[in-house]
Amino acid sequence: MKIFAFTDNHGEKKLFNKQSINAAKSDIVICAGDLTWFGNKQKEMLEFFDTWNRPVFAIHGNHEL
Repeated sequence: MKIFAFTDNHGEKKLFNKQSINAAKSDIVICAGDLTWFGNKQKEMLEFFDTWNRPVFAIHGNHEL
């Protein structure tokens, strides 16, 4: 099983697009916090997860609401 884990994306689209390449090579994805910058772009980032078509596990960091 291949696992792709990342943290501290803070809603950066460029970084998220690069992470999509690694997500495509994995069986599951783990976001270990700080997906957003204090909740900004939260819905948009979660919608990116849907495009990956694999299980995504995310825990909130100190920048989530």
